[in-house]
Amino acid sequence: MTKPGLNEESGRLQSIIYPDKRQDLYVYQNGSYSPEADNAPGAFTAGTRTDIQTIVVRGTVDQPDGIACKTTIFSI
Repeated sequence: MTKPGLNEESGRLQSIIYPDKRQDLYVYQNGSYSPEADNAPGAFTAGTRTDIQTIVVRGTVDQPDGIACKTTIFSI
């Protein structure tokens, strides 16, 4: 695995490139998180609030935004 790319402005992880040319691209979005009762997943609403949603796109070096119908995108 190569050294992760860091966003110079925020200091947050921007991407990881693996030896087989897979790439994890990290996107950060400000907004508001509202938890649900009984440990159910909450809801995130994009906006100017201080909560941050991290979105990971699993693509490749050649197609960092992914390949239609073959790419995993998830929030953490």
